[in-house]
Amino acid sequence: MELPRTNRGLFLLSVPFVLAASSVILLMDGETAADFVNIVVPIMAAIVALLSLLLFWFNRKTPFKSLGFVFLVTFALFALGWAAWTIYTEYVGEVSGIIISDVLWLTGYVMMIFIFAQVIRKTDIDISKRLLLVLAVYWVAMIALLWWAIAPTVSPSDPLLWQNVAYSLYPIFDSILLSELIFLLWIHRKGQLEDVWLFISTAVVFWTVGDVIYLMEEASGNYFVGSLPDVFYLCNYSLLAIGFGLLVSTRVKYTSIVPVAETTVRRVEGTTLAPMRTYVAYGADSKAAYDLVVKNLNMGLEGLIVARRSPNSIRSAYGLKKTAIVWLSTTPGLEVVHPSSLGILTDAVVRFLERSTNAIVLLDGFESLVTYNDFRRALQAIEHIKDTALTHNSRLVLAIDRRTLDPKQVALLEKNSVIVAG
Repeated sequence: MELPRTNRGLFLLSVPFVLAASSVILLMDGETAADFVNIVVPIMAAIVALLSLLLFWFNRKTPFKSLGFVFLVTFALFALGWAAWTIYTEYVGEVSGIIISDVLWLTGYVMMIFIFAQVIRKTDIDISKRLLLVLAVYWVAMIALLWWAIAPTVSPSDPLLWQNVAYSLYPIFDSILLSELIFLLWIHRKGQLEDVWLFISTAVVFWTVGDVIYLMEEASGNYFVGSLPDVFYLCNYSLLAIGFGLLVSTRVKYTSIVPVAETTVRRVEGTTLAPMRTYVAYGADSKAAYDLVVKNLNMGLEGLIVARRSPNSIRSAYGLKKTAIVWLSTTPGLEVVHPSSLGILTDAVVRFLERSTNAIVLLDGFESLVTYNDFRRALQAIEHIKDTALTHNSRLVLAIDRRTLDPKQVALLEKNSVIVAG
């Protein structure tokens, strides 16, 4: 069997294996299962927090670093919550009342809900009537379930009122998260979000299901550490670790591109494009942009090409041997970056420019970035790359099909740029 060639495929392939492996907990005796959960789940939560730190580190050179920081804080809170839970259950015994874990976890819930809401709000996509109908049915059913589960436990005269209120926040937050996940998975299906959101959404589904089962078992007095809810919690953190690990490996791959000048082509005499500038070349086939960039590569500049065509066809057409080429495509492959992976692409270009002292970058495919993200986010990435080229004595060439943009968008792209074709 051939393994999937994309992070998405590898992640989805791992889901049934992770669920099967986590279910081993149910075959253990009570004490062994409890010890296993109290050790492994906090470790997995800590690994996820560490991987989120690495992702933030990679994102720090992109316009999207603030979101990465919120992710880091959120998963750090969850990891600290599990560490506190383990210490409490191991050294205090039976859990009663609100403990520090609840404070950390509930704070993490609030931040996660905020992150999802921000992403949904900033996504430029029309909401279908079918999705609205699904959400309406979901909330009618969920409100009825929450009322049935929570109302009997909350009484003003109950001495455990605040404890019950705190515990009731878990299913409420889970309900909000699940509704946001429906949005995110639908938007991802439309190709408007990076794979990280698929990884997080899938993992959090296991997490929320675990919370629902925990609520039911706790209400009936049947919960113990190492029971079914902990299987789903372990699945959640294992899937997050796999997803984040795949993303980190991809970032390492694309951020390690080394600037190399062409040495096997015939050198062309002349003057290269002036450094510290952005050039816009209009044309439906991008030929003018490629001709301009290849001419400058033949003059000894170090180059990076982000292309809509396969790297092999570009190398064959222009005789390039050493110039790095990233294929902006939805086709799985070793040199491919999906157009929705704007963070990966921006980070790769920025780090390439930082390693070079005299480079030229061709970005062919701005229209794809707009299609799979939106114009605002794509322009934000371009402006960040422009600034990096300016500060590192390099050049950015944009190959643009003017027909795909409106006049206002064209004006924004041309701002502080030099028109060299079209």
